[in-house]
Amino acid sequence: MAPTLNRFIVGNDTNTYEWDTENDALVRKYNCVYYNCTAFFTNTAKDLAILVHRHNGVSVFRGSPAKLYAQFCFHDPEYLIDLASYHDLHNTLALGFARPDHEKVILLDVTTSRERMIYSSTRPGETIANMCFHEDGSRLLITTQYECYECDLECGTLATVVRSGPNERLAAGHYRGDEIEVAVVEHSGQEQPSVKPHCTYYRRGADGTYLRSWYYLMPELDEKLFRYFLYATGDLGFGGSNDEEGFQQYWVTKGFFLEQLPELKRFFQPKCYTWHGNRRLKLDKEFQPLNEIFVWHKAAITNRYSVGDSGFSHMYLADDMSEAIITDNRRYLLYQKPLRGLTYQQMKDAFQNCFADVHQDTYWDLAIPWYDGTLIGCFESYNLIHLSATCNELLDTIESRPGVSVLGCSFQSPSQRTGQQD
Repeated sequence: MAPTLNRFIVGNDTNTYEWDTENDALVRKYNCVYYNCTAFFTNTAKDLAILVHRHNGVSVFRGSPAKLYAQFCFHDPEYLIDLASYHDLHNTLALGFARPDHEKVILLDVTTSRERMIYSSTRPGETIANMCFHEDGSRLLITTQYECYECDLECGTLATVVRSGPNERLAAGHYRGDEIEVAVVEHSGQEQPSVKPHCTYYRRGADGTYLRSWYYLMPELDEKLFRYFLYATGDLGFGGSNDEEGFQQYWVTKGFFLEQLPELKRFFQPKCYTWHGNRRLKLDKEFQPLNEIFVWHKAAITNRYSVGDSGFSHMYLADDMSEAIITDNRRYLLYQKPLRGLTYQQMKDAFQNCFADVHQDTYWDLAIPWYDGTLIGCFESYNLIHLSATCNELLDTIESRPGVSVLGCSFQSPSQRTGQQD
């Protein structure tokens, strides 16, 4: 609750209300479901900023300062866009639509406005964990808790990379060079076989089949080391198995470390294995700074309501890891290019010295770098504003009206429709 000029605003994770002092009642001001945003993408080569609204809409911005250029609306009132992935070369969005009993993936060509459905769930309770494009944009990886699919976007066919094994759930799938990485967690702590959280890598054979190559056991991330682990802002982690009392035992989260410190040795040298026939053999693999890795942890790194200390995370991360926007509990935005070579001390000093007395009441939900040297930040669910990349000074507000659309309406006057002049 926040008092302002004798007005009181109250809210939860779904709705925001204002207190009507005359009638002594709460009046709902807006429903956050309609205004929350799922993802924010930038394509500086095409002068595009793409904001994906959770309630079935996409807003496209251009220019400096940025202005609304186009909007896409999907008439699927029962669905919410919970996931989104973007390929800048093809200017294509993959949008994951979800409702309690069904999920689907729509491919949207932002240039031509052409859309097509490429995936529809068929199993009860099947949930899409994540999606990602191949670097050349020709394929899309779709991972549910039951199966990891690779979609050929030219012909629209789905091929199965791997299915979850006994007492397993799939947590995520990503392209790693010529390999596909699939993260796996245990389904239930009360069932057999026991499954340790791990990531398995697959290669596609000449005959189109997927062959397992190697895997690593996810190392445990202790709470005292959370401050070194950079993960995606708002990533709640993927839940592991429950214990006999029904309590969740752990989460798994993807992220990376900036530098090799002595206390971080086990994250750069996790236990790795390969196969020779059915024999499991130890494998020497060493991760490097900025290499993304899955870890498991018994306490939540962040929480649903973004309350309390969640440490450093990235709101934007280039696919090639060349640049990033790092945030400290969503208060300030540190733009770092190049990312490689940044140390923890340099990052800590930047947050302590660069943002003194700058909009301390603003908390950021999403952010991207813009081609004019500024950042575009999203706050209070959907509001956009330019800000300085060096000191976070607030600049130009970006006007937009999310969720406003008219279905089946002609904007011509009656005289224009009958061929008459006004």
